[in-house]
Amino acid sequence: MRPLIAAMLVATASVGCEAFFPTVVADGGSTVDAGDGDAGEGGGDASSGCPCGVPSGAGCVPMVLAKDQDTPSGLAVDSTNVYWTTTGSGLLLEVPLAGGPATTLASNLFGAARVAVNADSAFVAGGSGGTIVKVALDGSGQTTLATGQANPFGIVLDATHVYWTNMGDGSVMRANLDGTGRVALAQGRFSPTFLAVDAARVYWSESVDDGGVRSVPLTGGQVADLASHINHPWGLAIDGTTAYFDNDDGNIYAVGKKNGTPNIVDSNQDFPKAMAVDATHLYWANDRPSTGSVQRDSLAIPGSPVAIASNQSLVGTLALDAQCIYWIEEGTPAGSGRIWRAEK
Repeated sequence: MRPLIAAMLVATASVGCEAFFPTVVADGGSTVDAGDGDAGEGGGDASSGCPCGVPSGAGCVPMVLAKDQDTPSGLAVDSTNVYWTTTGSGLLLEVPLAGGPATTLASNLFGAARVAVNADSAFVAGGSGGTIVKVALDGSGQTTLATGQANPFGIVLDATHVYWTNMGDGSVMRANLDGTGRVALAQGRFSPTFLAVDAARVYWSESVDDGGVRSVPLTGGQVADLASHINHPWGLAIDGTTAYFDNDDGNIYAVGKKNGTPNIVDSNQDFPKAMAVDATHLYWANDRPSTGSVQRDSLAIPGSPVAIASNQSLVGTLALDAQCIYWIEEGTPAGSGRIWRAEK
């Protein structure tokens, strides 16, 4: 059993502790510019003063945990490892938080999309493969929990169930952690994508032209509209009282989970996509080739976001633990994806 901190994610992959933003000092003391993606090793521990990144003259800068990934997609983290899926090669991989070689936990996960982890297993939404797969974190094997799903995408867990969205037929699903008791909590929705869960309800975004954010009780029932008439909402995150989401128009929204009117808390973002939230800050990714970024803004006084990383190419998913933020850079061309970590 592995202790769980958070989850929002080729047998050996190329791995390093490379800083990318801004300029840092590389091996042998030479100066390396951010744009070449080949910066200095070190950092990632408390003794360096940068428990999540790499020390430099500008402070702590992000570090690469794994590179040369084939279209990485889903991302999750626990107290010992970072996990991710690769849509291109259908793998589930892990790398220790302390650094080291990446290893493959599962293969043949065709079209693998998002991943969620608990203390002993990873759960993978199979995307175009139409499966939900449970993978033992100790490497002892994998079990297919569901087949014939209609392009499953988002996936989350609570203590007793796994939940996922089917973009193809508009359903939001729930099953026991062993795959039994599978039921549709909602049906006939419009391209449900990212989702989240709390003690009472499941929440999801519907990414279409006239989309929105919805919720339903954990046992099913009446679907509630938290936000409607939103152009392609994508990323979704929740805290105790509020749901946060973004959309193609470059806005970041907040709305009460029980009722209220969505408010724009940040704007003028460049195709925001993935989202995460902790007790003090909201995080999102601007998903653009070459000019993508990872942003942070205060929950107490929003409206002045700060770039955690820039010069990214297609940032797909975020995950948090107590100190660090992790993200996937899908990369262009295919095969150039990277897994990143930085101070929150």
